[in-house]
Amino acid sequence: MEGIFQSTPEGRFLSANPSMARILGYDSSEELIESISDIGRQLYVDPERRVEFIQMMRGGKTVTAFQVECYRKEKSTVWASIHARPIFSDNSELILTEGIAEDITEHRRAEAERAKLENQLRQSQKMETVGLLAGGIAHDFNNLLTIILGYSDMLAADFVEDDPHRDQLQAITHAGERAKEMTQRLLAFSRKQIIKPKPLALGAIIQQFVDMLRRTIREDIVIELRISPSLSLVRADSGQIEQVLANLSINAQDAMPEGGIMTIEASDIDLDESYTTSHPEIVPGPYVMLAVSDTGMGMDKESMEHIFDPFFTTKELGKGTGLGLSTVYGIVKQHGGSISVYSKKGHGSTFKVYLPKLVEKDAPIEEYEIPPDEMGSGTETILLAEDDELVRALALTMLQSLGYQVLVAQNPHHCVELATGHRGVINLLLTDVVMPGMNGKDLFDQLRLILPELKVLFMSGYTSNVITHHGVIDEGLNFVQKPFTIRTLAKKVRTALVS
Repeated sequence: MEGIFQSTPEGRFLSANPSMARILGYDSSEELIESISDIGRQLYVDPERRVEFIQMMRGGKTVTAFQVECYRKEKSTVWASIHARPIFSDNSELILTEGIAEDITEHRRAEAERAKLENQLRQSQKMETVGLLAGGIAHDFNNLLTIILGYSDMLAADFVEDDPHRDQLQAITHAGERAKEMTQRLLAFSRKQIIKPKPLALGAIIQQFVDMLRRTIREDIVIELRISPSLSLVRADSGQIEQVLANLSINAQDAMPEGGIMTIEASDIDLDESYTTSHPEIVPGPYVMLAVSDTGMGMDKESMEHIFDPFFTTKELGKGTGLGLSTVYGIVKQHGGSISVYSKKGHGSTFKVYLPKLVEKDAPIEEYEIPPDEMGSGTETILLAEDDELVRALALTMLQSLGYQVLVAQNPHHCVELATGHRGVINLLLTDVVMPGMNGKDLFDQLRLILPELKVLFMSGYTSNVITHHGVIDEGLNFVQKPFTIRTLAKKVRTALVS
């Protein structure tokens, strides 16, 4: 549909065909001409574009594809592409413009949607690249932290409580724990954190968390809780979900330095294609929504574009690592969910997390159990396979201090040789997952051919699909996450031996 018009430099229509009237929402050409006395002020969403148009006309230029957004009669908007030429008087004065206006609203909408999808693709590719980098760094760093935390923990036990050396070792341990926490956050962002999802009642997790939160949050912040009484189960790692709640709550509190209202809500929701089209990483279907809202400062568009990037923060220097929301992003993605943020400067923010609804019938809910605090020990024979020399030496020291007999292999092939040549019983294989030449899973499978009663405990600094599927550990698998202390390793070894 093409509208034909003539107009004065001052902004009145001299003539307009019926198509021009319809484009602008008027019933007739006469109504359009009589209603508009100033085209720039009444029609143009941006009046400066009208000034630009007239300047081109006065310069004697023929305008082609001049795109402008206009108000229609009922105040909706329409995009038009204008092709026009100037008409001058005998003394070279612009007296009118005449041209054609084409409705390109749908074209502009399609262009905007394509640009949005391209931006989402670039953002997804960027996050994937950064995630790969973060995962690689975390893998190597976890081996170093295993040495730092392992030896400092063992050395601290050799000193009495009031020995100053013990305090120094505890300071090293504290620093190592902080580094471990940052590494775990990087792994969560890169979706290389190993998780153990089980059926969870999300409402109970939220209620338990909020009970704790009310005792620790600032007094000038009010917490409102809205949990649907018929909330469905989800399959998730309870520790990771608590991490999501903690990070979103801290973010909400920090956004309200002068106090406000934090709202935590959860309900069932069906996501249709209107949502999943703009979030292609998630499929339509039934989900459980977890939302955390604040009445704080809000964010501008630029901040929202980077809000899940690792090390991006809007806080003052030294008041945030920039890993909190990136951790949330990675945890949600690893659980097969989606996260969105809605915010406006000065009007607060809302983070919405969508987790797949558990549809399994009569699924058992995870029980919370506090593991016993005592360390396990034993006299069994353990075959240790670890390619990192320092980690191998530490694990050997730990196992021997616990009373175990240890055969030490520096690589998988050496491990097979030791197992083949050993005359006694080998009770357990303690193996790194990722090693040169052969991974830990293949090594165990090969050893089981000659030692059918052999048990296994895998260890790794980051997830590998050798023993997991997208970071979700295989059911019934024994695994210890690097870095570990002697207490952690002792418990894991005993559990693997008796399983």
